[in-house]
Amino acid sequence: MNSRWFWTLLLLCWPAELLFAAEKVRLQLKWQHGFQFAGYYAAEQQGYYEQAGLKVELVAATPGLKVLDEVIAGRAQFGVGTSSLLLDYAKGQDVRLLANVFQHSALVLLARPTAAEPDIQALRGQKVMLESGAEELQAYLSREGLTAQDYQLIAHRTSLPDLINGQVAAISAYSSNEPLILQQAGVAFYQFTPRSAGIDFYGDNLFTSNKLWQKKPELVEKFRAASLRGWSYAMQHPAEVIEYMQQRYPTDTSRAMLLAEAAAMQSLLQTDLIEPGYINQERWQHIASVYQQQGLLSAVPDLAGFLYQASMPIDLTWVLIALLVLLGLLLALALLAYITQVNRRLHQLLAQKRQQQSWQHVRSQILQQLLRDETAPNELMTTVLQLLQQFRPSYHPILLLDRHKELPQIVHVDLTAAGWADMQHRIAVFGDDCDTPGLNVLRIPQLGNPSPAFSDAAVGQLQFCAFPLQGDCGQIPGVLLVWQAQSFQTQDYDVLSDVGSMVAIGLERQRNREALKQSEARHRLLTDHASDVIWTMDLVGNITYISPSVQRQRGFTAEEVMQQHVSEALTADSAQLVWNQMLQATALVAAGKPYPEFVADLEQPHKNGGTVWSEVKTAGIYNEAGEFIGVVGVARDLTERRKTEQQMRYMAQHDSLTGLPNRALFMDRLHQALTYCSRHQRQLAVLLLDLNKFKPVNDEYGHAAGDELLKATGESLRKLLRASDTVARLGGDEFVVLLPQLESPLEVGRVAEKITAALSQPFALSMATVQIGCSIGQALFPDDGSDADQLIRIADEQMYQQKQLRQQSR
Repeated sequence: MNSRWFWTLLLLCWPAELLFAAEKVRLQLKWQHGFQFAGYYAAEQQGYYEQAGLKVELVAATPGLKVLDEVIAGRAQFGVGTSSLLLDYAKGQDVRLLANVFQHSALVLLARPTAAEPDIQALRGQKVMLESGAEELQAYLSREGLTAQDYQLIAHRTSLPDLINGQVAAISAYSSNEPLILQQAGVAFYQFTPRSAGIDFYGDNLFTSNKLWQKKPELVEKFRAASLRGWSYAMQHPAEVIEYMQQRYPTDTSRAMLLAEAAAMQSLLQTDLIEPGYINQERWQHIASVYQQQGLLSAVPDLAGFLYQASMPIDLTWVLIALLVLLGLLLALALLAYITQVNRRLHQLLAQKRQQQSWQHVRSQILQQLLRDETAPNELMTTVLQLLQQFRPSYHPILLLDRHKELPQIVHVDLTAAGWADMQHRIAVFGDDCDTPGLNVLRIPQLGNPSPAFSDAAVGQLQFCAFPLQGDCGQIPGVLLVWQAQSFQTQDYDVLSDVGSMVAIGLERQRNREALKQSEARHRLLTDHASDVIWTMDLVGNITYISPSVQRQRGFTAEEVMQQHVSEALTADSAQLVWNQMLQATALVAAGKPYPEFVADLEQPHKNGGTVWSEVKTAGIYNEAGEFIGVVGVARDLTERRKTEQQMRYMAQHDSLTGLPNRALFMDRLHQALTYCSRHQRQLAVLLLDLNKFKPVNDEYGHAAGDELLKATGESLRKLLRASDTVARLGGDEFVVLLPQLESPLEVGRVAEKITAALSQPFALSMATVQIGCSIGQALFPDDGSDADQLIRIADEQMYQQKQLRQQSR
């Protein structure tokens, strides 16, 4: 073959996207890698960018980086930003919104509890740490009556320790992951959302520059479409995308936490209700109005140059019209030929269809009657046989049933004595088909007129047809007997056989329904008298049953709980835990896996205003088709056990005399502080102190006085130190202090001087006023040691040296 033809065929057959180099673009993320950007990972994993002829680099943010600056400067073609992009646009920045990925902003305020109930006013006069682009939170605080002068604004450092250690009263955070981190760490917090004040902004918006939009509209369209396809895939297959993330963009976040974050993002993206990236211009007008009310905008700008608009396609109307006309002509010719052929068959089938429609209508009525649960068996069978005779007035149906003790005698035969004797003679042949002699006979009179008596017809002139009931003959034996004056045809046999089968099914269903009622009564008796609380719930969180024992445990009656959703029957944290488990269980069952075992301690509101703890175990509920339809659970009261466990946990970690942390708790906090300081290159100090003149007090005034002095010393140290510091009693008269975050090594000396001065003051005890002092040794990380044992050993050596110097100076 000529080589020129070979390469020509190769170019014609080869995919176009493989013939040209992919165009490289960068997407600047607004945070470090996490499930928050799952759609872009999915677009990369599934090849959506590659199919669009793009090679996309996903760039994580670094501290202090501004995404908008990266896009405007051209270092990135696309970026992810908050709704504050509107403020940048109003200031004249070159920004074009492409898609609203988060239909509801995930920005919230997390605050440490300072009162029994959450109160945003508690932030007045406090330090509040907000990240860049969090103007919606400032608008929320303003709407709640907190102006910029009412709190101290601190620059965000992208970490939770400042909140945990009490450095700030509140921080901005993402509701999809950071509350979960605090829950997992066991840290109590309050969560405030701007949506509670009517401020409902978009979040994580995809944007570009107007310059790129005008210069390369095809590139922008391809990137936007591929990214939104990625978001659709990511929210439908979170587990698969997480696996790809952990391989391609590894983070410190666990798989379980990423799954929980994915579940929490469902309500923010709402991909089950609207397509990803949906933009509502009226809602952006609302966002602009909120900014204007807060003084962040002088006027609402024209949004035409800000919001995404699809590029106009090339007008090929005339080409489409010509193709449609040609296609219409071809279809018309084909349709004409098809109609001619079909009409011949329709004329043949029409007569048969009319006959079948008449029977199907009657059959549907019979089935509807058989499905009625409230009708007694005798009334039900009477109605069914009346419908049969209405369909064929020549039919005279009779239902022969055995088992008089199990199935009621429906209707007595209304015949003359001669007619009854003739009937017994005619049906004697069917007596062998039943368990016992003496059949109960049901005769249906002709509608409108009495049925002709058997005595009026000569023997041999009536035609009989019998159909055994096609059920369990050991349970429902019987025969459907029909007589008429003319002969039976094939069509009659088909109809009557069908009716016999339906009657048998109807009688079996009636019997099974009675058995089911008895079974349900027994099960309800067991659940109603159980000491534990037994409950069921559907897949949307509605309580569908709960045993009366709930009133002993929670104070609510079963009727009151049945009106509650799972979010009302549990506290917020426990409800979130259950809902996350429901999402994971639903995903596993949908994937063909069994319902996962779930055992957890959950907190529930009590009617008296408090809460109770219960150990809950659940299992899946499936219908007859094997479909997962709900959850059944058993709850056991754990309130007293949890109180005992908490008390024991406290005793195991605290000194019984002073109430200060003991050695075990101190070492745990020291290890945590060392890990944090190593990661963030911070300093910490350990101070080891021993009381002077303690033994003389103990010897002169007794152990009670010594114990009182130790408690007074512990209280004095506790008042001197910050909330983030730790003071512990190691044993005897030996105490240790942890200073976890130092701005300067000079702080250690100042703290040691304060402690020395405080413990040199007289202590007024019950028996006497005494004056002691202390010897202090100190060790600084990382200068004096790199681990806990080294720091304590060095501090101990320094304390010993100081004590010897004090003794030598006497």
